[in-house]
Amino acid sequence: MKRIKYLLKFIFDIGIDGTMNITDKFRIRFINGLHFLIAVILIIGVSHWIVLDKKPFTYIELSCLLLSLVGLVLNYFKKFNASYILFYLYTNFLIAYNIELYPKSIAGYVYYFPFAMVLGINVMSSIKNNLSYFLLLFSFVIFLIVMFVDFDNAVPKNWRVEFSEEEITWVRNFNIAIAGLCVIFFTYFYMWLSDAQNREIKDLINKEKHLQQQLIQSLNQKDILLAEVHHRVKNNLTILNSIINMNIDDYEGESTEVVLNSLKNRIYNMSIIHNLLYTHENIDQISIQDFIKKIIHSTIHFNDLKEINITENYDYIGKIKVSAVIPIGIILNEMISNAIRYHVDNGTTPCLNINVYQHNDEIIINLMNANEGFFEIKKDKVSNKLIHALAEQINSKITFNDNEFGIKISIPQEELLSV
Repeated sequence: MKRIKYLLKFIFDIGIDGTMNITDKFRIRFINGLHFLIAVILIIGVSHWIVLDKKPFTYIELSCLLLSLVGLVLNYFKKFNASYILFYLYTNFLIAYNIELYPKSIAGYVYYFPFAMVLGINVMSSIKNNLSYFLLLFSFVIFLIVMFVDFDNAVPKNWRVEFSEEEITWVRNFNIAIAGLCVIFFTYFYMWLSDAQNREIKDLINKEKHLQQQLIQSLNQKDILLAEVHHRVKNNLTILNSIINMNIDDYEGESTEVVLNSLKNRIYNMSIIHNLLYTHENIDQISIQDFIKKIIHSTIHFNDLKEINITENYDYIGKIKVSAVIPIGIILNEMISNAIRYHVDNGTTPCLNINVYQHNDEIIINLMNANEGFFEIKKDKVSNKLIHALAEQINSKITFNDNEFGIKISIPQEELLSV
């Protein structure tokens, strides 16, 4: 049964692609279905005439059977109007020959009932167009000609077939049965096609609703992000103002170049953090380890180090909280920058060890150095004040380890982890 359904779907979908609208798909499936149903009926008809040994009818219906298959091929090559016209040509011919070549007692005219049904569907459903009206008019003209014009002299004598009384009864019953089956087939096919179209419309509506919800969520997120940007800019300006005041107070007596370089480095550090945020597709989906690694490597790159030994170990902890990004970013940047400056000033190669892990309800960032590089923060009053002030914002604790030349940053889980 599944194979039959798959085969029918394949036949009805010949020529259809994903770029077509629902109405065009309905029209093409309708034409494919008509060709297919007529082909099935003609296979029965041809078999019937072969049994009765009526060669003219066998040849005629076999030719129309081939034309129905040609119609499917035309649809495959997207010649839909040609396929549509072909269907009306050979069905009109089939009905005309049934009426003209059959004895009247055989009731060849019954095939006009299912054909009229197809015509009605064509001009009353969503597939109607100018071509439908033209073919309706064409079929009506053919009907009038066949019904009211005598073609007895025009039909070749060798096409005339004699029927016995028994054959007339059999063929009449056969024609009525086939015409009835056509009505049932076309009715069922149109109902199935309409249901399929309704399902596609529902799916399309559901997709539109889903896209609309996504758009609303995206707009809401943009509003939240915009508010967050304003808030962040305000905080950063406050931090920048505090840094400037610290430089003025603590670098008294230093040259202007030293003060300006210190300010330049810290402003650049803040730009690194913002660049990481705004180039990330979802800023609330940045993992803690990726963020810390990015900050550390961006700081190393900024200081233009040609040689550095660095060991990194990160446990997967989760996504970083947006509100913690700037404080943590600046703290790490200050610490790494101070350690690097110590090595540059002493002509040694920096050797850093970074460990990030979770312990109980805290997230620990351990920074260790081969010597006292990290302890330069204690000497740099601006750095010392800055990292402690930012640590207070996220309720963190900074501990200097004199034995291992390291610094441990302990951050409460709720301050760093995104929910």
